Amino acid sequence: MDNNTTPEIQEIVSRPNDLKLVKVEIDSYAGIDATDKALVIVFPENEKITELSGDQGVGKTSLMNGLKALLGEPEPENSINQTTKNKSMSLEFEKDGELYKTRLTKSAFTLTNIKEKDGKKMTSTINKPKEMLSSLIGPVGVSPSFVKEKKSGESQLEWIKSLAKSNPELSAQENAIKAAHALDYAKRTDVNRDVKNLKQSILNTGYYSFSDDGETVHTPAVNEALVKIADAPENEEVIQEEFKAAQLQFAEKNKAISRREQLDFEMKTARNEVERLNNEIARLQAQVLSQNKKIADTDDAIMLADAYIKERENAPQRMESAQQAFQNFNSVTLLRKGVFDAAELVKTYKTKEEEQKALNAKLDQYEAELRELAQQFTPDIEGLEIELGNSIDNKRQMGVYYKGTNIAFLSESELWDLCLQVWKVSGILVVFIENSTSLGSDAMERINWFAKNGGTVFLSTVQRGYKELKVTFLKEKQ
Repeated sequence: MDNNTTPEIQEIVSRPNDLKLVKVEIDSYAGIDATDKALVIVFPENEKITELSGDQGVGKTSLMNGLKALLGEPEPENSINQTTKNKSMSLEFEKDGELYKTRLTKSAFTLTNIKEKDGKKMTSTINKPKEMLSSLIGPVGVSPSFVKEKKSGESQLEWIKSLAKSNPELSAQENAIKAAHALDYAKRTDVNRDVKNLKQSILNTGYYSFSDDGETVHTPAVNEALVKIADAPENEEVIQEEFKAAQLQFAEKNKAISRREQLDFEMKTARNEVERLNNEIARLQAQVLSQNKKIADTDDAIMLADAYIKERENAPQRMESAQQAFQNFNSVTLLRKGVFDAAELVKTYKTKEEEQKALNAKLDQYEAELRELAQQFTPDIEGLEIELGNSIDNKRQMGVYYKGTNIAFLSESELWDLCLQVWKVSGILVVFIENSTSLGSDAMERINWFAKNGGTVFLSTVQRGYKELKVTFLKEKQ
């Protein structure tokens, strides 16, 4: 680290770092199984760097995760030891001159305050232990490599917000705004769909279109429809009655024509019969007289039928006229309904459009409030910015940026400078750095600087061939 930058960073201290780890005991946790006796680590008073070393599988990561959990951090999914099917560990630490003990088991997480009176130790259990730990210790720090692994904007923002976990009021306020935002966002999605569907339905009527600024305008089809509606007769009952009368007369004429054809057939039959019977006049005189009478009666019926048909000779024209009037009436009715329905669609569209504008305004307000809250979550470090990514106007993707670059793309030195400042500004007292074997001299210088200024550091180092966990306490790491 450049010595010229150290004084600036040293000034960035937001809380006194008087945290002192006393002792950790682990019976069973993740990959650590102390069946015979507990794994006990007693921390020296002056060495602020604790290095955990050994080959893979000796329990370095399990111990690191266990210490984080005892300090109030979330646990990994594999925290239960697979041999014992249990977890049990505790940590004693001093803060602000008080002695505390956290204990984590399969069923509970507790925090107790330990005092000595008259030579006896007295303990008192603290309600809401993780909230108390948050106010006492705050969040734990993570290595730059862990930060760089956060590729998605959501995970980067969660890292920033985790630094402010000691402020539950901000978290509750953010959750309330997010819940309201999600509710109204869902409403706006429904309204957007309704507006889109209504707009298409309006266009489908043919009576309205939309101007360039989104306003509804009449099409020529509306005026044409209104002219037809105005010219149409208004008395629907007269049209209906005329249609029924014409329909009846038309049916009667068809029936009469059918009867007339039947009479013609009967006349022809009778005459044929007369001609046949004339050859047998002597024997069939009586029948001839009967048939003559029938001919006379039929002739009278034909005259009546002709007169009946003549009276209804204009039935086809009347039927055609009535049918055309009925069709015209139905057409006008459809026109009237189409124009009315289109106007109703426009009214509904305008209502939904206003609702859409109101919801957009509310969402903009939520986003502004979330940005304001996010600024409170964000450590006050020059060049550190966040992008929420909720608005379509954002030019950058959601995430955390340092000096204009997303943290996933920072160089190693930039990441270490950022994290060192984050540790101090956020009041971080304990930092966990895994796989420190690959760290360069610049990184080690920054770690040593943090430890010299009161920070507590845990390092894990892979040492091939060492099959047991080794714990080393250091003032500084060479």
